[in-house]
Amino acid sequence: MPSRPTLARRSCLENSHDHREGTPPSRPIHRSQALLEGLQHAHKCYQHAQADRPIPAADLAWLGVLLTGVLVRDISYTLYRQYGTHIARRLWIDVTRTIDPSYAAAPATILAFLALHHGETTLARYAAERALQAEPNYPFARLILATLPYGIPPAESDAELDDLVKTITEQATRTPDLAQPALPTPPNLGSHT
Repeated sequence: MPSRPTLARRSCLENSHDHREGTPPSRPIHRSQALLEGLQHAHKCYQHAQADRPIPAADLAWLGVLLTGVLVRDISYTLYRQYGTHIARRLWIDVTRTIDPSYAAAPATILAFLALHHGETTLARYAAERALQAEPNYPFARLILATLPYGIPPAESDAELDDLVKTITEQATRTPDLAQPALPTPPNLGSHT
């Protein structure tokens, strides 16, 4: 069974071939700045959780949009090391619970991966299933659910996480579009009379 960093790298690569449907965000982000803006905003939200303050609605909404960028989602996961598992767990539970349901796939998957990383398989399963409720074909959530029966040992080393951060950053340099957010496609509401 592959290690957790290998699974995350595989997610980056799989999602690089995943041409997400959706519309571009209404707030323009330059291609080369999407990862940086996502990282800065994720830090801001972690700081709210660290101070035990709710994330303001506008910040929560913008986080949801930014996390639709695959590399922003992946780099946001790695921040748990800086803020601590308890803060990260609180943040991603809160975000998954309160974010607009159409944006729940990414934060729920971060929560699932964090829970898997720390041996909380029940929470990992619940969070991955929540991600799939929001987006039924979300590849990283499907990958997490597929690994649960194999009991991946928790906790990768700091060196492995450093390697993951490096891989994500290099991927963003090669294909900055993977850090770009994409709004979900609105459901077909049919004709109104």
